[in-house]
Amino acid sequence: MGGLDGAPVIASGPLGEPLCWRVEHRPIDTRPREAFQIGWHRGQAINTQGAVPVRYEGPSNEVLRRRLETGLDREQLAGRSIQGLGRVPALWPGKFYATEEITLALTDGVQLRVFAKHGPAIQPVGGYRGNHTGGLAYEGMAHATAMKISAEGIPVLLGEARDAAGVSLFFQLIENAVPAYRMRPEGEAMIAAGALIGAFHRRSNGEPTALAPLNVIDRDFLLLWEEKAFELISEVMADSVMTSGLRNAVRRTYLRDVDILLQGSSVLVHGDYWTSNVIGAGSSMWIIDWEMAAAGPGEIDLATITIDWPEHYAMECEAAYAQARWPGAPPQAFSRTLAAARRFTLLRILTIAPARDRIEKYRKRVRKLADLVAEA
Repeated sequence: MGGLDGAPVIASGPLGEPLCWRVEHRPIDTRPREAFQIGWHRGQAINTQGAVPVRYEGPSNEVLRRRLETGLDREQLAGRSIQGLGRVPALWPGKFYATEEITLALTDGVQLRVFAKHGPAIQPVGGYRGNHTGGLAYEGMAHATAMKISAEGIPVLLGEARDAAGVSLFFQLIENAVPAYRMRPEGEAMIAAGALIGAFHRRSNGEPTALAPLNVIDRDFLLLWEEKAFELISEVMADSVMTSGLRNAVRRTYLRDVDILLQGSSVLVHGDYWTSNVIGAGSSMWIIDWEMAAAGPGEIDLATITIDWPEHYAMECEAAYAQARWPGAPPQAFSRTLAAARRFTLLRILTIAPARDRIEKYRKRVRKLADLVAEA
Protein backbone atom coordinates (compact mmCIF):
# COMPACT_ATOMS: atom_id res chain seq x y z
CA MET A 1 0.00 0.00 0.00
CA GLY A 2 3.02 2.32 -0.17
CA GLY A 3 2.65 3.20 3.49
CA LEU A 4 -1.07 4.04 3.23
CA ASP A 5 -2.68 2.37 6.21
CA GLY A 6 -6.38 2.88 6.74
CA ALA A 7 -7.65 2.19 10.23
CA PRO A 8 -9.62 -1.04 9.94
CA VAL A 9 -12.17 -2.36 12.37
CA ILE A 10 -11.13 -5.70 13.82
CA ALA A 11 -14.01 -8.15 13.98
CA SER A 12 -14.19 -10.37 17.05
CA GLY A 13 -15.29 -13.97 17.29
CA PRO A 14 -16.17 -16.11 20.32
CA LEU A 15 -14.49 -15.03 23.55
CA GLY A 16 -13.27 -11.86 21.85
CA GLU A 17 -10.76 -13.67 19.63
CA PRO A 18 -10.18 -11.93 16.27
CA LEU A 19 -12.01 -13.52 13.37
CA CYS A 20 -10.07 -14.22 10.22
CA TRP A 21 -12.58 -14.29 7.39
CA ARG A 22 -12.59 -17.23 5.02
CA VAL A 23 -13.42 -16.32 1.44
CA GLU A 24 -15.94 -17.99 -0.83
CA HIS A 25 -13.65 -18.17 -3.84
CA ARG A 26 -14.69 -17.51 -7.40
CA PRO A 27 -12.72 -17.67 -10.65
CA ILE A 28 -10.34 -14.81 -11.36
CA ASP A 29 -12.09 -12.14 -13.38
CA THR A 30 -10.63 -12.06 -16.89
CA ARG A 31 -13.22 -9.79 -18.46
CA PRO A 32 -12.07 -7.61 -21.36
CA ARG A 33 -11.79 -3.86 -21.35
CA GLU A 34 -15.54 -3.54 -22.12
CA ALA A 35 -16.19 -4.52 -18.51
CA PHE A 36 -15.51 -0.90 -17.60
CA GLN A 37 -18.62 0.23 -19.45
CA ILE A 38 -21.74 1.50 -17.78
CA GLY A 39 -24.89 2.94 -19.25
CA TRP A 40 -27.27 5.84 -18.71
CA HIS A 41 -30.83 5.74 -19.96
CA ARG A 42 -33.79 8.01 -19.26
CA GLY A 43 -32.04 9.77 -16.41
CA GLN A 44 -31.25 6.65 -14.40
CA ALA A 45 -28.17 4.48 -14.14
CA ILE A 46 -28.55 1.01 -15.63
CA ASN A 47 -26.10 -1.75 -16.37
CA THR A 48 -24.98 -2.49 -19.91
CA GLN A 49 -27.64 -5.17 -20.34
CA GLY A 50 -30.38 -2.55 -20.03
CA ALA A 51 -32.29 -1.19 -22.99
CA VAL A 52 -30.49 1.18 -25.36
CA PRO A 53 -27.58 2.04 -23.04
CA VAL A 54 -25.25 4.89 -23.87
CA ARG A 55 -21.71 3.64 -23.25
CA TYR A 56 -19.45 5.26 -20.71
CA GLU A 57 -15.94 3.88 -20.50
CA GLY A 58 -13.08 4.39 -18.11
CA PRO A 59 -10.67 7.18 -19.12
CA SER A 60 -7.75 6.68 -21.49
CA ASN A 61 -4.25 6.31 -20.04
CA GLU A 62 -3.49 9.92 -20.89
CA VAL A 63 -6.61 11.26 -19.19
CA LEU A 64 -6.15 8.96 -16.20
CA ARG A 65 -2.55 10.07 -15.72
CA ARG A 66 -3.63 13.71 -15.79
CA ARG A 67 -6.41 13.06 -13.27
CA LEU A 68 -4.05 11.19 -10.97
CA GLU A 69 -1.47 13.97 -11.08
CA THR A 70 -4.06 16.62 -10.27
CA GLY A 71 -6.29 14.58 -7.98
CA LEU A 72 -3.99 12.67 -5.66
CA ASP A 73 -3.12 14.27 -2.37
CA ARG A 74 0.33 15.84 -2.54
CA GLU A 75 1.46 13.61 0.30
CA GLN A 76 0.83 10.53 -1.83
CA LEU A 77 3.15 11.63 -4.63
CA ALA A 78 5.56 13.58 -2.39
CA GLY A 79 7.02 15.40 -5.37
CA ARG A 80 7.52 12.22 -7.37
CA SER A 81 6.26 11.88 -10.93
CA ILE A 82 4.31 9.02 -12.46
CA GLN A 83 6.57 6.88 -14.64
CA GLY A 84 4.09 4.14 -15.53
CA LEU A 85 0.55 2.86 -15.06
CA GLY A 86 -0.72 -0.67 -14.54
CA ARG A 87 -4.50 -1.07 -14.89
CA VAL A 88 -6.83 -4.04 -14.36
CA PRO A 89 -10.62 -4.12 -13.93
CA ALA A 90 -11.69 -4.37 -10.31
CA LEU A 91 -12.23 -7.98 -9.22
CA TRP A 92 -15.51 -6.96 -7.57
CA PRO A 93 -16.83 -4.32 -10.01
CA GLY A 94 -19.56 -1.81 -9.27
CA LYS A 95 -22.78 -1.94 -11.29
CA PHE A 96 -22.98 1.68 -12.29
CA TYR A 97 -19.46 3.09 -12.52
CA ALA A 98 -16.21 2.01 -14.12
CA THR A 99 -13.93 0.61 -11.42
CA GLU A 100 -10.32 -0.53 -11.61
CA GLU A 101 -7.18 -1.27 -9.65
CA ILE A 102 -4.19 0.88 -10.58
CA THR A 103 -0.52 0.40 -9.88
CA LEU A 104 1.52 3.60 -10.20
CA ALA A 105 5.22 3.35 -10.84
CA LEU A 106 6.76 6.50 -9.38
CA THR A 107 10.25 7.93 -9.59
CA ASP A 108 12.85 6.35 -7.29
CA GLY A 109 11.18 2.94 -7.66
CA VAL A 110 8.19 3.53 -5.38
CA GLN A 111 4.89 1.85 -6.25
CA LEU A 112 1.48 3.13 -5.21
CA ARG A 113 -1.67 0.99 -5.41
CA VAL A 114 -4.98 2.78 -5.93
CA PHE A 115 -8.63 1.79 -6.37
CA ALA A 116 -10.38 4.12 -8.84
CA LYS A 117 -14.02 4.82 -9.70
CA HIS A 118 -14.89 6.74 -12.87
CA GLY A 119 -18.20 8.26 -13.88
CA PRO A 120 -19.80 10.92 -16.06
CA ALA A 121 -19.25 14.60 -15.40
CA ILE A 122 -22.99 15.25 -14.99
CA GLN A 123 -25.23 13.06 -12.87
CA PRO A 124 -28.56 12.39 -14.64
CA VAL A 125 -31.54 14.16 -13.11
CA GLY A 126 -33.13 12.07 -10.41
CA GLY A 127 -30.10 9.93 -9.81
CA TYR A 128 -29.92 6.19 -9.39
CA ARG A 129 -33.35 4.71 -8.58
CA GLY A 130 -34.60 8.19 -7.71
CA ASN A 131 -32.68 8.00 -4.43
CA HIS A 132 -30.49 10.53 -2.67
CA THR A 133 -27.56 10.50 -5.07
CA GLY A 134 -25.39 13.12 -6.66
CA GLY A 135 -22.99 10.97 -8.62
CA LEU A 136 -19.32 10.53 -7.86
CA ALA A 137 -18.86 14.16 -6.87
CA TYR A 138 -21.36 13.72 -4.05
CA GLU A 139 -19.89 10.34 -3.10
CA GLY A 140 -16.48 11.95 -2.72
CA MET A 141 -17.88 14.60 -0.39
CA ALA A 142 -19.86 12.05 1.65
CA HIS A 143 -16.87 9.71 1.90
CA ALA A 144 -14.64 12.56 3.07
CA THR A 145 -17.28 13.42 5.68
CA ALA A 146 -17.34 9.82 6.88
CA MET A 147 -13.54 9.96 7.26
CA LYS A 148 -13.87 13.08 9.42
CA ILE A 149 -16.33 11.25 11.66
CA SER A 150 -14.27 8.10 12.03
CA ALA A 151 -10.85 6.93 10.87
CA GLU A 152 -11.90 3.36 11.64
CA GLY A 153 -13.47 1.19 8.99
CA ILE A 154 -13.43 3.82 6.21
CA PRO A 155 -10.94 3.41 3.33
CA VAL A 156 -8.76 6.47 2.77
CA LEU A 157 -9.96 8.77 0.00
CA LEU A 158 -6.67 9.71 -1.65
CA GLY A 159 -8.11 12.34 -3.94
CA GLU A 160 -10.53 13.16 -6.74
CA ALA A 161 -10.37 14.82 -10.10
CA ARG A 162 -12.93 16.03 -12.58
CA ASP A 163 -12.88 17.47 -16.06
CA ALA A 164 -15.34 18.00 -18.89
CA ALA A 165 -15.36 14.27 -19.66
CA GLY A 166 -15.95 12.84 -16.21
CA VAL A 167 -15.09 12.39 -12.55
CA SER A 168 -12.60 10.02 -10.92
CA LEU A 169 -12.29 9.11 -7.24
CA PHE A 170 -9.08 7.54 -5.95
CA PHE A 171 -9.17 5.37 -2.83
CA GLN A 172 -6.82 3.35 -0.71
CA LEU A 173 -6.75 -0.09 -2.32
CA ILE A 174 -7.55 -2.75 0.27
CA GLU A 175 -5.53 -5.69 -1.01
CA ASN A 176 -7.36 -9.03 -1.32
CA ALA A 177 -10.61 -7.51 -0.04
CA VAL A 178 -13.92 -9.21 -0.74
CA PRO A 179 -17.52 -8.10 -0.10
CA ALA A 180 -19.10 -9.30 3.12
CA TYR A 181 -21.53 -11.62 1.35
CA ARG A 182 -18.50 -13.65 0.21
CA MET A 183 -17.02 -13.91 3.71
CA ARG A 184 -17.33 -17.03 5.79
CA PRO A 185 -18.68 -17.65 8.41
CA GLU A 186 -21.46 -15.78 6.63
CA GLY A 187 -23.68 -14.97 9.61
CA GLU A 188 -20.76 -13.75 11.69
CA ALA A 189 -19.66 -11.45 8.90
CA MET A 190 -23.11 -9.84 8.78
CA ILE A 191 -23.17 -9.48 12.58
CA ALA A 192 -19.73 -7.83 12.51
CA ALA A 193 -21.00 -5.45 9.81
CA GLY A 194 -23.83 -4.49 12.16
CA ALA A 195 -21.35 -3.68 14.92
CA LEU A 196 -19.23 -1.73 12.43
CA ILE A 197 -22.03 0.63 11.38
CA GLY A 198 -23.24 0.90 15.00
CA ALA A 199 -19.82 2.14 16.11
CA PHE A 200 -19.77 4.57 13.21
CA HIS A 201 -23.19 5.95 14.13
CA ARG A 202 -22.04 6.42 17.73
CA ARG A 203 -19.20 8.65 16.52
CA SER A 204 -21.51 10.40 14.05
CA ASN A 205 -24.19 11.28 16.58
CA GLY A 206 -24.99 14.99 16.43
CA GLU A 207 -25.63 16.95 13.28
CA PRO A 208 -23.62 15.61 10.33
CA THR A 209 -24.85 18.40 8.05
CA ALA A 210 -22.59 20.72 10.05
CA LEU A 211 -19.64 18.92 8.42
CA ALA A 212 -20.83 19.09 4.81
CA PRO A 213 -23.91 20.01 2.71
CA LEU A 214 -25.35 16.51 2.87
CA ASN A 215 -28.72 15.26 1.73
CA VAL A 216 -31.25 14.93 4.54
CA ILE A 217 -33.78 12.16 5.15
CA ASP A 218 -36.75 14.40 5.76
CA ARG A 219 -40.53 14.05 5.60
CA ASP A 220 -40.75 14.68 1.86
CA PHE A 221 -38.16 12.00 1.14
CA LEU A 222 -39.82 9.43 3.40
CA LEU A 223 -43.25 10.03 1.88
CA LEU A 224 -42.02 9.31 -1.65
CA TRP A 225 -41.95 5.58 -1.28
CA GLU A 226 -45.45 4.37 -0.46
CA GLU A 227 -47.07 5.41 -3.74
CA LYS A 228 -44.05 4.41 -5.83
CA ALA A 229 -43.93 0.97 -4.22
CA PHE A 230 -47.57 0.16 -4.70
CA GLU A 231 -47.51 1.12 -8.37
CA LEU A 232 -45.11 -1.77 -8.85
CA ILE A 233 -46.58 -4.12 -6.24
CA SER A 234 -49.91 -3.97 -8.07
CA GLU A 235 -48.20 -5.10 -11.27
CA VAL A 236 -46.15 -7.92 -9.76
CA MET A 237 -48.60 -9.44 -7.28
CA ALA A 238 -51.35 -11.56 -8.79
CA ASP A 239 -53.68 -11.19 -5.78
CA SER A 240 -55.36 -7.79 -6.21
CA VAL A 241 -57.46 -8.25 -3.06
CA MET A 242 -54.35 -8.86 -0.98
CA THR A 243 -52.60 -5.87 -2.58
CA SER A 244 -55.54 -3.55 -1.91
CA GLY A 245 -55.79 -4.67 1.72
CA LEU A 246 -52.05 -4.25 2.24
CA ARG A 247 -52.08 -0.77 0.79
CA ASN A 248 -54.86 0.29 3.15
CA ALA A 249 -52.94 -1.18 6.10
CA VAL A 250 -49.73 0.59 5.07
CA ARG A 251 -51.58 3.88 4.80
CA ARG A 252 -52.80 3.47 8.36
CA THR A 253 -49.30 2.88 9.72
CA TYR A 254 -46.79 4.62 7.49
CA LEU A 255 -47.52 8.21 8.47
CA ARG A 256 -46.89 7.18 12.05
CA ASP A 257 -43.67 5.48 10.94
CA VAL A 258 -42.52 8.70 9.30
CA ASP A 259 -43.11 10.63 12.53
CA ILE A 260 -41.16 8.01 14.49
CA LEU A 261 -38.21 8.11 12.10
CA LEU A 262 -38.02 11.89 12.28
CA GLN A 263 -37.99 11.92 16.09
CA GLY A 264 -34.67 10.10 16.45
CA SER A 265 -31.19 11.59 16.59
CA SER A 266 -29.52 12.39 13.29
CA VAL A 267 -26.39 10.55 12.19
CA LEU A 268 -24.62 10.05 8.87
CA VAL A 269 -26.67 7.25 7.31
CA HIS A 270 -24.88 5.21 4.64
CA GLY A 271 -28.16 4.79 2.80
CA ASP A 272 -27.28 1.61 0.89
CA TYR A 273 -25.89 -0.60 3.65
CA TRP A 274 -25.98 -4.03 2.06
CA THR A 275 -23.29 -6.65 2.56
CA SER A 276 -22.00 -5.76 -0.93
CA ASN A 277 -20.95 -2.37 0.47
CA VAL A 278 -18.92 -3.80 3.33
CA ILE A 279 -15.58 -5.34 2.41
CA GLY A 280 -13.16 -7.38 4.45
CA ALA A 281 -9.60 -8.62 4.34
CA GLY A 282 -7.90 -10.71 7.00
CA SER A 283 -9.78 -9.89 10.20
CA SER A 284 -10.74 -6.32 9.21
CA MET A 285 -13.75 -4.64 7.61
CA TRP A 286 -14.38 -1.35 5.81
CA ILE A 287 -17.50 0.50 4.57
CA ILE A 288 -17.49 1.64 0.93
CA ASP A 289 -19.78 3.35 -1.62
CA TRP A 290 -21.18 6.38 0.23
CA GLU A 291 -23.10 7.82 -2.72
CA MET A 292 -26.50 7.51 -1.03
CA ALA A 293 -25.37 8.89 2.33
CA ALA A 294 -27.61 11.38 4.09
CA ALA A 295 -28.30 12.76 7.54
CA GLY A 296 -31.05 10.84 9.28
CA PRO A 297 -31.96 7.93 11.59
CA GLY A 298 -29.21 5.32 11.73
CA GLU A 299 -31.69 2.49 12.20
CA ILE A 300 -32.27 2.63 8.43
CA ASP A 301 -28.80 1.16 7.83
CA LEU A 302 -29.45 -1.62 10.34
CA ALA A 303 -32.83 -2.40 8.77
CA THR A 304 -31.21 -2.59 5.33
CA ILE A 305 -28.47 -5.06 6.18
CA THR A 306 -30.81 -7.38 8.12
CA ILE A 307 -33.89 -7.22 5.90
CA ASP A 308 -33.40 -10.54 4.06
CA TRP A 309 -31.58 -12.52 6.77
CA PRO A 310 -32.94 -15.30 8.99
CA GLU A 311 -34.42 -13.97 12.21
CA HIS A 312 -31.76 -15.40 14.53
CA TYR A 313 -28.95 -13.73 12.55
CA ALA A 314 -30.92 -10.47 12.34
CA MET A 315 -31.45 -10.43 16.11
CA GLU A 316 -27.74 -11.01 16.77
CA CYS A 317 -26.86 -8.25 14.30
CA GLU A 318 -29.29 -5.87 16.02
CA ALA A 319 -27.77 -6.68 19.41
CA ALA A 320 -24.25 -6.09 18.05
CA TYR A 321 -25.35 -2.77 16.54
CA ALA A 322 -27.03 -1.60 19.74
CA GLN A 323 -24.03 -2.52 21.88
CA ALA A 324 -21.64 -0.71 19.52
CA ARG A 325 -23.79 2.42 19.25
CA TRP A 326 -24.98 2.61 22.87
CA PRO A 327 -22.45 0.68 25.03
CA GLY A 328 -24.64 0.99 28.14
CA ALA A 329 -28.09 0.22 26.77
CA PRO A 330 -30.10 1.40 23.75
CA PRO A 331 -32.78 4.04 24.24
CA GLN A 332 -36.33 2.85 24.85
CA ALA A 333 -37.36 4.07 21.40
CA PHE A 334 -34.81 1.86 19.60
CA SER A 335 -37.11 -1.11 18.90
CA ARG A 336 -39.95 1.13 17.73
CA THR A 337 -37.65 3.16 15.47
CA LEU A 338 -36.10 0.01 14.01
CA ALA A 339 -39.53 -1.43 13.23
CA ALA A 340 -40.47 1.79 11.42
CA ALA A 341 -37.14 1.70 9.57
CA ARG A 342 -37.84 -1.87 8.42
CA ARG A 343 -41.19 -0.92 6.91
CA PHE A 344 -39.63 2.11 5.21
CA THR A 345 -36.74 0.01 3.88
CA LEU A 346 -39.08 -2.61 2.42
CA LEU A 347 -41.20 0.04 0.71
CA ARG A 348 -38.06 1.56 -0.76
CA ILE A 349 -36.79 -1.80 -2.01
CA LEU A 350 -40.18 -2.63 -3.48
CA THR A 351 -39.93 0.33 -5.87
CA ILE A 352 -37.23 -1.59 -7.79
CA ALA A 353 -38.62 -3.75 -10.59
CA PRO A 354 -37.39 -7.34 -10.19
CA ALA A 355 -35.65 -9.31 -12.90
CA ARG A 356 -37.58 -12.38 -14.08
CA ASP A 357 -35.60 -14.70 -11.86
CA ARG A 358 -36.20 -12.46 -8.83
CA ILE A 359 -39.99 -12.16 -8.99
CA GLU A 360 -40.56 -14.75 -6.26
CA LYS A 361 -38.07 -12.96 -4.00
CA TYR A 362 -39.98 -9.72 -4.66
CA ARG A 363 -43.25 -11.39 -3.69
CA LYS A 364 -41.63 -12.77 -0.55
CA ARG A 365 -40.65 -9.23 0.41
CA VAL A 366 -44.23 -8.04 -0.17
CA ARG A 367 -45.46 -10.77 2.18
CA LYS A 368 -42.84 -9.70 4.72
CA LEU A 369 -44.09 -6.12 4.49
CA ALA A 370 -47.60 -7.40 5.22
CA ASP A 371 -46.32 -9.23 8.30
CA LEU A 372 -44.45 -6.15 9.56
CA VAL A 373 -47.49 -3.92 9.05
CA ALA A 374 -49.66 -6.43 10.93
CA GLU A 375 -47.21 -6.21 13.86
CA ALA A 376 -47.39 -2.40 13.98
